[in-house]
Amino acid sequence: PPIQTLTDELLGEIEADGCLATQDECIRLIAELRTLRAETERLQRFEAAFSEWHDKTEWVQVESSSLSAKYLGCHRADIMRDLVDSLRAENAELRKDAGRYKWIGTATPYRFKKIQDAALTDGGDCMYFHRDRFNSAIDQAMEQAK
Repeated sequence: PPIQTLTDELLGEIEADGCLATQDECIRLIAELRTLRAETERLQRFEAAFSEWHDKTEWVQVESSSLSAKYLGCHRADIMRDLVDSLRAENAELRKDAGRYKWIGTATPYRFKKIQDAALTDGGDCMYFHRDRFNSAIDQAMEQAK
């Protein structure tokens, strides 16, 4: 709020700041002082937040040789979440592959030959094996076996 008159509290601020000016000048200076103090407090909060962010991202810069460049400047928690999500996806794929190859060990030679044939394409002078077709055929056979 704008200062209209000097109160004992304001006079205390004037005396503490060693202000030797007219009453109007003192009022203006006190208002400016309050504004600057509020700005200082705001900047101190910003500095604290920045310091915390910096502390949590600094290791990314240090460990950048083992991390992708896309993580530079990112917060530690964001990087960890992204890495954990990637590992979960990779784990799911590996489990799916492990399940397929465990199943292959139980398939009869005739059934395996049918799945293998479904994954081959005759290219004239050679045969082409399609891994995606092979995996799809195994997945279908596993579903039918359930």
